[in-house]
Amino acid sequence: MIFEKKEEKTELFGAFGKSIDYRFYHMSLIEKIMGYIAGLMIGFIGSYIFFDIFFLSLIIGILMGLVGIKVYHGILKKKRDKMLTMQFKDMLESLSTSIGAGKNIINAMEDAKQDMENQYGSYSYIVMELYTITEGIRNGIQVEDLLIDFGERSANEDIINFADVFATANRQGGNMKEILYETKSIITQKIDIEMEIQTMLSSNKNELNIMIIMPFIIVTVTKGFTSSGAFSITNFIVKLVALTMFIGAYFLGQKLIEIKV
Repeated sequence: MIFEKKEEKTELFGAFGKSIDYRFYHMSLIEKIMGYIAGLMIGFIGSYIFFDIFFLSLIIGILMGLVGIKVYHGILKKKRDKMLTMQFKDMLESLSTSIGAGKNIINAMEDAKQDMENQYGSYSYIVMELYTITEGIRNGIQVEDLLIDFGERSANEDIINFADVFATANRQGGNMKEILYETKSIITQKIDIEMEIQTMLSSNKNELNIMIIMPFIIVTVTKGFTSSGAFSITNFIVKLVALTMFIGAYFLGQKLIEIKV
């Protein structure tokens, strides 16, 4: 393999030092505040419903705010990765069409950049990557090295495989038109299958979210009938264990419905 995933991650910035390393996501201050507030509110409200102790719920909320930042970080990174994958898929379609029309690599990349700019805008991820690639070619950098760098920074299996196949074909003088078409077909089919699976699992994800909310609704409704007004350590422990089980079951459910092709 031309590309091998490294054990230690060192942030990379591409050929001109301005590219994005998609293995990392740097949250803005606003995003951190939003994540913290979301975690704080969920932690405070959820624990207050269960334990009915203000200061304990406040402490849990403050701690959950830190967890909220981490969870929101993962959500934002996953959203960006998904967006990059979709843009890369459309770039492959455009690139394959240009190569099939007999254009050379640089012209095909230029056409793909223009197509993606019209579709996603000048500051989209794939346009910025195509700009780096086309400028790199003009500055004497091998196109396969630029694609391999893109694959390494993306940590995306589809981009890595494309860069690997492209580099091998380009260096060994293979039929670029045929190889690119076959590679594009395999990768786009894989992405389409992943999207279809995610669509099929969307109802399961909604059911899982409803299931994690239901215990809090039940506790809220039945609190007036079961509360004795006095603090009980046994009752507190039971509720703590139950809450821990609910949270553990939710994250286990998230793992079970996370399917990759």
